[in-house]
Amino acid sequence: MQPDNTAPVIEMLSASTLGGGELVGIGLAESLKDRGRTTAVWVPKKGAAFSESMSRGLKTRVVPYGRLRSSNLFLQLASLLQLEQSRRKQKRGIFHIHEPYLYQSASRLFSGRSRVIAHVHIENPPKVFRWCFRRPPSCIITCSKHLATRVRESLPESVAVNCNILAAPNAVDTGRFTPGDRADSRSLLNLPQGTCGVLMIANLAPHKGQVTAIRALRNLLDNGRDVECWIAGTERKPNGYLSDLKSLAKKLDLADRVRFLGHCDNPETLLNACDILVLPSTKEGLPLSILEAQATKRPVIASPTAGIPEVITHGTTGFLIAHDDYRGYAKMIESLIISPGLYDEISNNAYTQIQQHHTWDSYVDRIIGIYDSLE
Repeated sequence: MQPDNTAPVIEMLSASTLGGGELVGIGLAESLKDRGRTTAVWVPKKGAAFSESMSRGLKTRVVPYGRLRSSNLFLQLASLLQLEQSRRKQKRGIFHIHEPYLYQSASRLFSGRSRVIAHVHIENPPKVFRWCFRRPPSCIITCSKHLATRVRESLPESVAVNCNILAAPNAVDTGRFTPGDRADSRSLLNLPQGTCGVLMIANLAPHKGQVTAIRALRNLLDNGRDVECWIAGTERKPNGYLSDLKSLAKKLDLADRVRFLGHCDNPETLLNACDILVLPSTKEGLPLSILEAQATKRPVIASPTAGIPEVITHGTTGFLIAHDDYRGYAKMIESLIISPGLYDEISNNAYTQIQQHHTWDSYVDRIIGIYDSLE
């Protein structure tokens, strides 16, 4: 059977906020539109993801499937009905569902359909993958090679043997994320010129490791280094974590050295303003912020979690340090401060790797090839 490359593609986002999975889904829809393909973005409710999709001129629809995971049976049934009505109106097309939990909740409606994709953007325990994919879709895409292996190993052999699991490592728009002038970027963002800026771009959540970054900052200042920590991101599910981080900064006498920047509309400018990106997380897929930092020639220090070691070879394209080793992060930041040669070597190596293996256009080609292979 010839591939149907005219089939509409529905990018089903899992959250109303903007995380890596939402940005990938919106980016794919935009690229498909630019290439003349019919596409739409579905979101569970209005929020940052809806606004971002609309701002890019994409057909965007609110379908309240977030209630599928509600403990209220009535809300579950109402959500199922609304999702089924939306699916029936679509009649034909490819449904690209950007979270295993969302796929599992909606799988009964898509059972038997030949063009449904579930996308894994973050590592989960094996039992989660087994539960979500006990009725596997026609294809599972993972954002790293590591996760493709993890998903396959998590499934019963009887399921895994016939399961189409493909790795499509995340990528970066190298036209948007490109090396720029540090001083100009800092002026645009009203950030200080003289100090070393250590940046985190991540949703505010315990598993991202903002606590480690703050403790590393205290260690650096105690060693006489002129450093600030810039934390960009919002609480995906507001639970007081931001207040906890501010309290920690105050307790460590860092109130004037930790800047909480909130949601970042221009990460490319912020990355060019900083000196170093850190990500001491415990749960990841293949973080976009790392790829974006490497594309802007900013060295990255991160934990060896999930797909991160696929883009960071310790001492060559970045540095890998345990998520809770704040002294290790401080020591490595200090090494980069005092050794411009090391800084440039790491930055240039990572930049070359991005240009060769993680460009957005090649990523879109990969995903479209998967779409068109589905019968």
